[in-house]
Amino acid sequence: MALSKSETDATLLKVIVFPNTTQLPLYVGDALGIFARHGLTVERTITPTSTFQITKLAAGEFDIAIGAFDNIV
Repeated sequence: MALSKSETDATLLKVIVFPNTTQLPLYVGDALGIFARHGLTVERTITPTSTFQITKLAAGEFDIAIGAFDNIV
């Protein structure tokens, strides 16, 4: 189990997502404090397109991109 960190020591996790229900676990985890308990602060950004999402992820502007397989093709 990961050690908890204080808010000031939290690791920022930058996530880019589409605005749909497949992202619900991310929102629920944040609302329930699950990420904070594990020393993470989640910064969510809504992507306008899959091309934007992949380009920004490849450029290192985000740590994680959440989408569907058809967004990659």
